[in-house]
Amino acid sequence: MVASKVVYEGWMVRCGRRKIGRSYIHMRYFVLESRLLAYYKRKPQHNVVPIKTLLIDGNCRVEDRGLKTHHGYALFALGTFGP
Repeated sequence: MVASKVVYEGWMVRCGRRKIGRSYIHMRYFVLESRLLAYYKRKPQHNVVPIKTLLIDGNCRVEDRGLKTHHGYALFALGTFGP
């Protein structure tokens, strides 16, 4: 019996802050595999390299930051931290 690979994917908003204190948001396509979180500018097609990947292990941490507002939009925020 072969175990099937579970993959969660979908569009999310990535929030950030520039050096001058101005905040921004970007739509990104996130893919969560068994031990890897990766995000892309658009839905990945054949062998596209992700913008960033995060290995999910004992050093990875996810923080609930609650609801944030950005230019009148309410967003539910999560923070991810890793090496």
